[in-house]
Amino acid sequence: MPLNNILLKREHTLLRSVLDHSMDAIIAIDDDSTIIEFNRSAEEMFGWTRADAVGQRLHELIIPEQHRAGHVAGMAHLRTTGEGPILGKRLELVAQNRDGQIFPVELTVSAVEGDNLYVASLRNLTDRNTAQQHIQRSDRLFRAISTASQQYIREGNVDETFDIVLNEVLDITDSEYGFVSEVLYDPSGDPYIRTYALTNIAWNNEMRAIYDAMAPNLEFRNLNTLFGSMLTTGEVVIANDPSTDPRRGGLPPGHPPLDRFCGLPIHHTGELVGMIGLSNRPQGYDLELVEFLEPFLAACGNIIVTWRADKARIQAEAERKAAHDALELSRRREAEISAGIQNSLLLRRKPVLTPHGMDVGVCIMGFTTVTGDYCDFVTFNDRFDIIVGDVMGKGVTAAMVGSAVKGQLHRVVRRLQEQTMLFGRHPEPQEIVGGLQSVLTPQLMTLDSFVTLTYAAFERRDGADSVTDITIVDAGHTPILRIRDGIQAHWLSGDNVPLGLADREFYMQNTYRVEPGDVYIFFSDGVTEAANPDDVPFGKDRVEQVSVKATNARLDSESIANTLAKEVMTWTGERIDDDITIVVIKHV
Repeated sequence: MPLNNILLKREHTLLRSVLDHSMDAIIAIDDDSTIIEFNRSAEEMFGWTRADAVGQRLHELIIPEQHRAGHVAGMAHLRTTGEGPILGKRLELVAQNRDGQIFPVELTVSAVEGDNLYVASLRNLTDRNTAQQHIQRSDRLFRAISTASQQYIREGNVDETFDIVLNEVLDITDSEYGFVSEVLYDPSGDPYIRTYALTNIAWNNEMRAIYDAMAPNLEFRNLNTLFGSMLTTGEVVIANDPSTDPRRGGLPPGHPPLDRFCGLPIHHTGELVGMIGLSNRPQGYDLELVEFLEPFLAACGNIIVTWRADKARIQAEAERKAAHDALELSRRREAEISAGIQNSLLLRRKPVLTPHGMDVGVCIMGFTTVTGDYCDFVTFNDRFDIIVGDVMGKGVTAAMVGSAVKGQLHRVVRRLQEQTMLFGRHPEPQEIVGGLQSVLTPQLMTLDSFVTLTYAAFERRDGADSVTDITIVDAGHTPILRIRDGIQAHWLSGDNVPLGLADREFYMQNTYRVEPGDVYIFFSDGVTEAANPDDVPFGKDRVEQVSVKATNARLDSESIANTLAKEVMTWTGERIDDDITIVVIKHV
């Protein structure tokens, strides 16, 4: 075979390989918009095979109908003048797949010199735009939390504060109307709500008079309603078709339409203290929205209990200003409220949404003194991260440092996610911990404090249906106990230093394969260091023995966590000197 033919064949093979392995959709057309090339990524993006596409007109295949005339006119101008406004530019447009779905794309078009051919490179922007929208919505949520908290601190007026809260949550959720209320109990123990803020939807003169006279502090006691169901169960109530929901109580004549309803309980350290009711979100309500609003609900709970504490303090000062006992009682109550607030900020309960195939259990037992124990969860579309940590020392300083860690953690995750999503991946645990270290270390050194933590990412890889790997960064925290096949116990740990001990530190991560039935147990040092009356600590060996036994009994994650906590309390004689935080992840 002549050398020229060999070179041409090799060049053709190389070009075909480049096209077929490109991550971007590559489409080539002639000056009549007839498709002459359609690579594999284009097949995946648009649903047409190369055989289907080649020979078809581009605008009839992937351009939405409302934009086709503009494309045809543009190509006609290009044939006539040789000039096109989109050549050599990076544009964001919309395209249409075989099923008629329209989605955003990034487009660049270049001309093949001398051949009247044009090559377009397209990238699907759906995931990027969705991630950006989620980041923007999260920023709005945390700004709303900050605005409400600052308003209460500045003014001390709970009605004005929750009026801001209601307007923000209605705006964030696209709801039409709603209310924010405190949960109270009558002398017989039946719950009822007293509103702090509510949308004025008075539908007749009588209701307008009641609203004008009493708003925003109206009371509702009928439990045979959708919000009454939430009061009696303490659980989220979602009714996307209230007219057929058996929990409905009906509406008075003339009441505005109630097409969808969501009742969100506000808990504080296990107590139901309030409720947010939302109505008529066009796309309905779901558990994903509930999970998203959880930090907002926690902030509302903190404001409610702080308001209660402030009322108790003001009343005590007014009635018994000179009485030492009353002042001491008020101080103790404020200390308890402070501890409760810190616990609600730092210690998250079981997340509402967990990945397929993962059973999550959480057990938290708070020590009466404010401490720096914390745990949190971060969810990506194919990854579920858990963070468990501790701040050196106790008291308000430790708790506030722990709060700062959690707040900075979410900011670091959002910033890194925005950067790494451009490369089609999520931030690695070591990147997240490293980013947290660089932000917190100067403040920790100033406070002469440090933070230990374990960051673990459970991830689905290679298109698997459930979790396949766990990647761990251990920054001086207690190790993770893994139990495999019900009997094989192994401690997963690293040798990274805690945050705050060094200006510059590179955090190493380790990745392990996750097998079906694996159990992973995370805990704070309040578990292993809990001592009996003879001052003997509970220790790692007992943690392992109790956990293996509970796993062999085929208990779920929540029961394993509670069993371990119960054994610790039995060991200490029901006396603990530190918080106990236990999180169990079971791959089922």
